[in-house]
Amino acid sequence: MSSKVSLLISIILHAGVAFAQGPAFERTPLFILEKNRNPENIMVIYTQLDSECRVQKKRGGSEKVVFDFYWLMKRKDFKQVNPIIKKEIRSRLELLPSNDTHSFSVMMNDLKELDTDIKDFKLIVTANKKKGNCVTESILKLGESDQNKKVKLESIYAESKGFLIPTVISVTVNGIDAETGAKVTRKYMKK
Repeated sequence: MSSKVSLLISIILHAGVAFAQGPAFERTPLFILEKNRNPENIMVIYTQLDSECRVQKKRGGSEKVVFDFYWLMKRKDFKQVNPIIKKEIRSRLELLPSNDTHSFSVMMNDLKELDTDIKDFKLIVTANKKKGNCVTESILKLGESDQNKKVKLESIYAESKGFLIPTVISVTVNGIDAETGAKVTRKYMKK
């Protein structure tokens, strides 16, 4: 395994939510999606930034930003996501239109189907330069029962049942309180 892949895995599995970015246009991890089925395989949600930390648009003149996914099989081996699975994930993590070069929003549609007091299901992704490096943060605002805390998302754990068309029965949000730096874990169950 190359040192570049080892470094990426180390950043993903051991760093906090502020992922540092290397050379321009490489994949910049935002957060991890874990699941109860085949839990040894994790999905990395990423974007791409240029050297000025601007979020890149898709190729071919698209107005949509790069917001994509890849597998780490057995938590280490890169694998492209099957287009059918990718389409399903995109319906659950829906990219919203954005004209901002340093941020975009993602609607977390699974949360709408769960028992939660979160009012706004938007995840706000920002990219800024800090100490010479591009740093991304993915912020989710929790509900009143959690004092409307803003959480820097590290990972999502989704539990589902069913074979061909799985039904989400719970989602666990893991991250860091944006104000205090304390670890935050919240589990939301199906209504």
